[in-house]
Amino acid sequence: MIYLILILLFNNIINQRPENYDQKYLYEIENKLEGALLTKIDMKFINGMIRKYKPKKILEIGVASGGSSAIILNAIQNIENSHLYSIDKLTNAFNVRGKETGWIVKEKFSNLMNKWTLYTGGITSNFIEKIGGDIDLVFIDTVHESPGEWLDVIQVMPFLKKTNAIVILHDIRYHLHQGKVFFSSNDHLFTYLKGEKIIPKVPYVIPNIGAVLLDDDQKKYYFDYFFALISTWNYIPDIQEWNFIRNFVSKYYSKELIEIYDSSYKLNKNYKKIIKGKKKKKYRKKRYGKKKLNKNVDL
Repeated sequence: MIYLILILLFNNIINQRPENYDQKYLYEIENKLEGALLTKIDMKFINGMIRKYKPKKILEIGVASGGSSAIILNAIQNIENSHLYSIDKLTNAFNVRGKETGWIVKEKFSNLMNKWTLYTGGITSNFIEKIGGDIDLVFIDTVHESPGEWLDVIQVMPFLKKTNAIVILHDIRYHLHQGKVFFSSNDHLFTYLKGEKIIPKVPYVIPNIGAVLLDDDQKKYYFDYFFALISTWNYIPDIQEWNFIRNFVSKYYSKELIEIYDSSYKLNKNYKKIIKGKKKKKYRKKRYGKKKLNKNVDL
């Protein structure tokens, strides 16, 4: 009898994990999710997090075909007053030629679109004020290169609910996939964000998705999040977009933090010039040897 009770208790604990929670909702739709850029465990984790914590106001940054959008919408279908707001910079899905952003929802889940507001053709700063504050949960899945998701976080942070807010990050180990060593922004972000970390349990594998149950009063960590921008970037953002974000975040953060924001751009732009110069010098040595080079040599 005691053995049976222990088994029941163990099964109950296992079923409370996000990747196992209320999975009947996912099973009903998984045959419609072809084209989604998610593994089975990713899908189970997203579904379980939504079903377990029942957020009312959800923000998704990065939509592509709309696989994650469909899973979230299906999971909130019977959660009263729950709504998904999605943002994508592109109007067309980058991974499927000829399809609009969010096409999976539009073509296969049109019955759920009453709980969905989709914004395309812009970044978070273009739409977040219209969406408004008190966001319970944000799912981020964008460029995976620094400073990409870091910029997403500082744009959305002032609009998150002050208590019990949740951030879900996809591709937290993408940098180890097929030699994509530069795609590590979500790994670093998952490490830096302050709160309880949750990942699905997968035997012998580090999962590619995770959530952070943010600590209350995130303002005391704003310095850390801005200072993270000082790390080496994989790309230099377009200056117009960079300045647009600067003007936006200046309304919500201190002058000290905006100075760090400004410095991060200058430092990384200068760093890229230095690296480019070293590569050019190395190429010149390889081609012409160690002899003194004429500066007018055409490379």
